Amino acid sequence: MTTSLTKPLYTARATATGGRAGHAVSDDGILDVDLRPPKEMGGPGGATNPEQLFAVGYAACFQSALGVVGRRQGTDTGNSTVEADVTIGTIPGGGYGLAVALRVKGARRINLWHPGGVVIMRGRPLVRPSRCSSSRRGSRGGAGGGPPMPASPCRRS
Repeated sequence: MTTSLTKPLYTARATATGGRAGHAVSDDGILDVDLRPPKEMGGPGGATNPEQLFAVGYAACFQSALGVVGRRQGTDTGNSTVEADVTIGTIPGGGYGLAVALRVKGARRINLWHPGGVVIMRGRPLVRPSRCSSSRRGSRGGAGGGPPMPASPCRRS
């Protein structure tokens, strides 16, 4: 599912070379990182990897969204935290996919529903596991090879 933007506010641009064992830099040069596959995937570790960058961005954006909703509902979310787990793995039919799990702490009394499967119930946070594939790659060319494919639909648990 694609949501059309009525008014684009900002576009981030970055350039990567060398893939998972390479280098990436944002167009303004503020983000400038070496990339290495983690040891768990047979790599050397010792540098950040794309899943860590995705987790940081997802957690920060979701925490900001909690702040917006909290202000609208008159609730202080200043002490809330969002932890994001981004897991890469194989998917049926070949290729690779990402799964994201969020843990929200310190956001009480917020009514929020997120289509990705995250619900904050009044009085207590509840993060329901989601089996959403945020990224899916074809199996052509091995790990990460092939063109990006559409994300699979979310399954609620």
